[in-house]
Amino acid sequence: MPGSPDTATQSQPVMVVTPRTAANNEAELASLRARLAELESHVSRSIVAGGDEDELEAKEQDEDELGGGGGAGAAAADGVSGAGKVPEGAEGGGAEAAVAAVDLLPPLAAPKDVKDPLKKIGDCLRQHPGCKKKSVVLVSCGAYNPVHLMQIREFYIARQFFAGLAEYRVVGGLMSPCHDTHVRVKTRITPKQMITRRHRLELCREAVRGSSWIDVDRWDITRRRVMDYLSVMEHAQEICEKQFPGREFRLVYVCRGSHLLTLSPKAMRERGFACIAICRPGDTDELMRQIPTSWTGVAHVVEDSAILRREMESASEVTVRQALIARQDVAQCVGNKVARYMQRNKIADKIAGRLPWTAEDKEWNKGDESYVKATLNEAPPQKRVVKPGEIEQLGDAVAGQGMAVIPMNLPPMEAFRY
Repeated sequence: MPGSPDTATQSQPVMVVTPRTAANNEAELASLRARLAELESHVSRSIVAGGDEDELEAKEQDEDELGGGGGAGAAAADGVSGAGKVPEGAEGGGAEAAVAAVDLLPPLAAPKDVKDPLKKIGDCLRQHPGCKKKSVVLVSCGAYNPVHLMQIREFYIARQFFAGLAEYRVVGGLMSPCHDTHVRVKTRITPKQMITRRHRLELCREAVRGSSWIDVDRWDITRRRVMDYLSVMEHAQEICEKQFPGREFRLVYVCRGSHLLTLSPKAMRERGFACIAICRPGDTDELMRQIPTSWTGVAHVVEDSAILRREMESASEVTVRQALIARQDVAQCVGNKVARYMQRNKIADKIAGRLPWTAEDKEWNKGDESYVKATLNEAPPQKRVVKPGEIEQLGDAVAGQGMAVIPMNLPPMEAFRY
């Protein structure tokens, strides 16, 4: 009869549950540790190997299949919290503790429901559901006229810095190309060298296309007027908290050392933001002589002490444009994907004046045009003001290093996968 005990027993699958013991937990942890060591070894070999772009992309695919990836610095930044790690608090309590750690946070939206530019951040949060570390989002603003590899490298140096802090974990990075007005001022002497906003945005996308954690935020470049760095960070904070409710995000501004002196430590502190200034060895001493004590606890100076190629060392937006005008190969400075995009769209000839900028160059592509129409009249991000002590200072997590210089030695750019 329907509903009788015999019928119910026959229609339902039988599930056998094996009781967990301390021996089960230890064996499982040993297996996970061995797997983690294997992944770290694989990433380290990839970093040392370098090689051409096709070979690197193949290596990245292999790492993704193993649960790794993320480019150079993955061994340092993601190795201890990557795929296969037991959630914090779960080592001693088996499956129940793991489930409890995951249940502390609200469920994440499905990947299809996460909007740009937060898809990579959502993927990272999804990979570490039980992690109790505070999530850090790195933000950088710039003309990117055009973007070059040293600007991307700053993100990796900053992530390596946070890899040494027990309380924080970098879940993503956002590049924010500036409004045309800002770029027009910078190129007022040579106006033809201003790359149109459409191409600047696409060049940034090409630069991070192969990255598993860095993405491009088009909000600033698509506004009616220039937005300052604080507005960009407030917007990033707002969309992160709206897309991933119940999670705490710490926004950190990434910049070169010389740019730090143009920022406001008071405004950053009031809003609960922090700053990482990346310096090359020759610039560090000069910055430390000029930086005021008001930055203590809000900013840290990180020295990139790696030995780089001469082309990389001298890379800047100006030198890249000069090389393009002189018909020189810039792939060593901007990466192969960016170089190929500029070649396809004849960027070198256009900034040199050999070809005119077309009407199509000055228009948005269809996807960006629809984004502009949908968001241009939205309310600006609200000013964040936090009470003293509400968000701990960044210096508290670095054992009182204050304004000390923190040396970092990340491998050269061959190890970065774009």
